[in-house]
Amino acid sequence: MLASAPAEVPDARIDMTVGRLPDAPATEVRAHVRALGGQNLKVVWHFGAAAAKDGKPVALHIHRVTGARRVPLADLQLEATAEDVNWAWDVPVVKGPVRYEATLELPTPVVLVIEASDRDSFEAALKALARVKLTSSGAKDAEVAALRQLGLRPVVERAASGSNEAVVRIEGSGEGGEWRREIRFSGESATEVVWVAGPGPNEWRARMPRAWISPAVLATTEGRVRLVECLIEPPRLP
Repeated sequence: MLASAPAEVPDARIDMTVGRLPDAPATEVRAHVRALGGQNLKVVWHFGAAAAKDGKPVALHIHRVTGARRVPLADLQLEATAEDVNWAWDVPVVKGPVRYEATLELPTPVVLVIEASDRDSFEAALKALARVKLTSSGAKDAEVAALRQLGLRPVVERAASGSNEAVVRIEGSGEGGEWRREIRFSGESATEVVWVAGPGPNEWRARMPRAWISPAVLATTEGRVRLVECLIEPPRLP
């Protein structure tokens, strides 16, 4: 008997009357979180009322993931005795970016992708940002205070009339010469991040969600890592 070839996944599904159809249901649920090596990462798994009523333990598998390998690190059991279950994990100390996956063994698996960064590199980036010329306009007092809690020292300028954005401008220098960056934190962009090249060499402009400089977000490790990356590292372009 000849084996049938696996069906190829189409790039799009089109209906003759309604146009493009939604993608097929996912085989797993995925979420992402940023962390630092050596951090005690705290997670709340929301199981919901049905799982809490059932009360059965759920297996949790942790892997380190590379382009070619999945290395098992731990197999645990979570007691799903409430709608929300707290879980903490000590992220290993890393030298460079490392990806881990924490997978809940459910009928539809739930995968938490943990992107861990090098703590020494993060702290070096913070020190570098403390030395650059940084100005802000349009930011609220609480947003400026949150930036200063990170050790940044923005000079506050008057916002343009009618603007509802917070703008952060950076001027620095390094081995590659002088560089500039202008980031507009917009309340109209809930998730979108847009990078464009500026008029000069080593100059970039970007628009990002305004929530990224809120005190609540910058109180989290994920929020701090993400902001520092946006302020100083080369943009991740598609």
